Amino acid sequence: MICPGCKANVPDGSAFCGICGCNIAQALAEQAALEQTAQEQAAQAEEIVEQAAEPAEEAVEEAVQEVQEQPDLGECTVDLSQYTEFAEQTVEQQPEETQVIVPAQTQEMEAQPDFAQEYQPYYAPAAPVQKENFLAKLTKKQKILFASIAAALIIAIAGALILINVIFTPEKKLVDYLADGSFDEALDYYSDTYIDDERDTDKLVEALNKRIETLKTDCGSGAITCDRATEELDTIDAMDIPEMDDTIYSAREFVGNVRMSEENYNQGNTYFEAEEYKTAIEYYKLVVEGTPYYDDAQEKMKTATENYKTDIFARADACAEKEDYKQAIEILEESGELLPEDEEIAEKLDDYKKKYTDKVCTDAVANADSKIAAEDYAEAIRILDEAIVEVGEDSRLTSKKSDTQTKYENYVIAKADSYVAQNNYSGAFSVINEALVIMPDNKKILDKKEQIEATMPMGLDDLKVSECDHFEQVTDLVVTHDVVGEVYSPGNLFIISAYDDGWGGGYSGYGKFFLSGSYTTLSGYIAVADTSDVGECVLTVYGDDDKILYTSPVLSRTTSKIKVDIPVSGVQWINVKLTVNGSSSDMDVLLSEFYLYK
Repeated sequence: MICPGCKANVPDGSAFCGICGCNIAQALAEQAALEQTAQEQAAQAEEIVEQAAEPAEEAVEEAVQEVQEQPDLGECTVDLSQYTEFAEQTVEQQPEETQVIVPAQTQEMEAQPDFAQEYQPYYAPAAPVQKENFLAKLTKKQKILFASIAAALIIAIAGALILINVIFTPEKKLVDYLADGSFDEALDYYSDTYIDDERDTDKLVEALNKRIETLKTDCGSGAITCDRATEELDTIDAMDIPEMDDTIYSAREFVGNVRMSEENYNQGNTYFEAEEYKTAIEYYKLVVEGTPYYDDAQEKMKTATENYKTDIFARADACAEKEDYKQAIEILEESGELLPEDEEIAEKLDDYKKKYTDKVCTDAVANADSKIAAEDYAEAIRILDEAIVEVGEDSRLTSKKSDTQTKYENYVIAKADSYVAQNNYSGAFSVINEALVIMPDNKKILDKKEQIEATMPMGLDDLKVSECDHFEQVTDLVVTHDVVGEVYSPGNLFIISAYDDGWGGGYSGYGKFFLSGSYTTLSGYIAVADTSDVGECVLTVYGDDDKILYTSPVLSRTTSKIKVDIPVSGVQWINVKLTVNGSSSDMDVLLSEFYLYK
């Protein structure tokens, strides 16, 4: 038995070839099928040729019949000279073997004198028909027809052979499996034909690329489902042909777009039917052009857009009627994000923005004027700033803000000077710093602050305590009261203590500071602390060489806070001392807000 694959001799009854390993039964079946198909195609080609030859044969038969029906030239009494020239030309156009016969027949006729003399004026020899040569029996037109039929026959037979070769290529068979959805068979055929037989895949890659283009077209038109297309792509991918990777990836992306478009289209329809047009539009926008859902999605999106605009215009107008332009603008801006190129939405949005700006400016200016009347300039400026942030640099707002700032800076400078005149520097800096929060770059206020800082007193707490006894600064965040209930804050606050047991024992508290002769006045407040016993004491401030600069009145639990101003011009050292005034008691005195002025 001969192997149909490699043509080797194999034992009868063998299932597989020992040389090439092909399945003999399957190969024989396929070979028989191919031969059967080839025979059928050849029969069809033969029938076509026969059908094409019938008109030619009929034409030849008609020509022969016409020749046979011509009268005997020997009995002709008609002048045939008019045909002589045509006959001679016809003979010259015949093949050489035909022309050789003509002179011989002419000579034979001339050998008969009676015949030649009687009929010489009328006789013109005609080209004889060579019975052995079929073409010689045909006219020129018939020869052309016959040649055309022969060429058509050759082309038909060649086309049939080419068709058979194309139809039964391995690439065509594998692609047919895929087109029929026979994916397992396609993989098996690929394995048997291209892997086991190590067949070149170049033609297969070309065929698969064409098949994938068809697959994309069918999927895009809805002729097949995305699942069906994906399954076929998975089958081709499973063949593991590296040259197909990019094509498969691109096709998967396309099918994914179709699938996504279908899902978005269906979601859009769901929301459209529920009259939730905004969401429907969002889904319709995601339908990809070129998919079978795109055109319908675009039509439905137009309807959804008109319905959506009708709804948002009604809502925006309702807010505008209540002068709630801000809400109306928010509604329209939200729709503008969905429909950024809609001219109607843009026009209505501009109109409401203008109305909103007018309302904000009018309200802000009115509110600012009321705050200015109450000298609350900081609040007036804050109101104007908020309005500017809201609607932008409108001239009505910026002009009012500029006027208010001018009034505010004049007010701050006057107020700070008033505090400085009272030696209330903390008050002066408080009003200045508050203004700088609102107007941080205001030059006049900054200059005023610098001027006050140059003349500002030094707090006693800013100096070093060079020597002390029962004299300490209060820094803990505790509540400190004097005997009349006034509260003092820690920081520039000192407490000095003195004690006398009535028997000559006790102590006097004191604290020494170096002034370097740089100051003119020491000012502050003294008060009896609520921790003092019932008794009396005196506070004395000494300068250089123990010169008394200040002596307080007798202090007791019935003495309220006292303001003191002590001249210290040129003084290098001061000593603040507290002594008990001849009684058995423990006294505590507060030194609050003491400043040294230049």
